[in-house]
Amino acid sequence: MAVLRRVLRSQQAGLLLLIVALTVALALAAGSRVDEATGRTINNFLNSYTLIQTATDASFIAIMAVGATLVIVSGGIDLSVGSMAAFVGCLAVLVLNGSFEAGWPEGTLSRAGRFLWWQQQNQRPRPGSLFVNFTRVA
Repeated sequence: MAVLRRVLRSQQAGLLLLIVALTVALALAAGSRVDEATGRTINNFLNSYTLIQTATDASFIAIMAVGATLVIVSGGIDLSVGSMAAFVGCLAVLVLNGSFEAGWPEGTLSRAGRFLWWQQQNQRPRPGSLFVNFTRVA
């Protein structure tokens, strides 16, 4: 009983209870269906496909968070994680859709290379987003 009391008084207890409450609410709201192959009733939220897909979608954010943590712990302050994620996401969409004009990827990669070289030469974190610093280089 003392262990449970200590766990419930910790700072993480509220977050854990919120996650459990959201999981229960989503499981109840999603309903269930009968699996055609096995004939068993399967919850639309609490099934292996949904849980694996949720973990896969969250892995991108987890990787970015670990990288940002390493930068902050090592003494640098990196404020451009969100803008870098947005930039790479937009660039990936343009490249995969083929909706850019001729010569566009080469110019962007050249600007990105110059930006990284400029950041290395200055060796100090710059306030603001990547786009603000990116436009100063080009």
